[in-house]
Amino acid sequence: MNRKIGFVLLALGVVLGAIALFVKTSSDAVISAYSERAGTCYIGSTCLHDQTNMAFIVLAIIAAVIFIVGFMVLFFSKEKRRHEKKSRIQKRNMKKRNVTLTPEQKKLYNILREAGPMLQGELVARSGMGKVRVSRTLDRMEMLGVAERRRHGMSNLVVLKNG
Repeated sequence: MNRKIGFVLLALGVVLGAIALFVKTSSDAVISAYSERAGTCYIGSTCLHDQTNMAFIVLAIIAAVIFIVGFMVLFFSKEKRRHEKKSRIQKRNMKKRNVTLTPEQKKLYNILREAGPMLQGELVARSGMGKVRVSRTLDRMEMLGVAERRRHGMSNLVVLKNG
């Protein structure tokens, strides 16, 4: 969820920045045309360049703030830090118990570590392994205390164990 919001804010910041540049260049073109006809860029005591520069600065600041907020949401979210911390704890616990996983078990473990809990059918699809192979591999992982399956309707929710 936070990743989607972060990407949307980044995109919005870029779009607003592009709009700010477009507004600046088009208003500069209008001012140049007016200056050539009138011989000056002043209307009364107000310089047209100052007004367009202010609009550009305001839009650019708003775009930059939105872009920075999007960047922070994307890369510094609590959800990501929590997931990374949980992953480090799981790795440390496995090392303490001296659990050695087979390549198939490592594959499933890495998928679950990166994506979090998921339905067994989705794990089958992501791993590219057959249903039976995934089921038997999960059986062995449960015996090792690495993973746990919980009933979820007609399927199983596969979760990595913390300890």
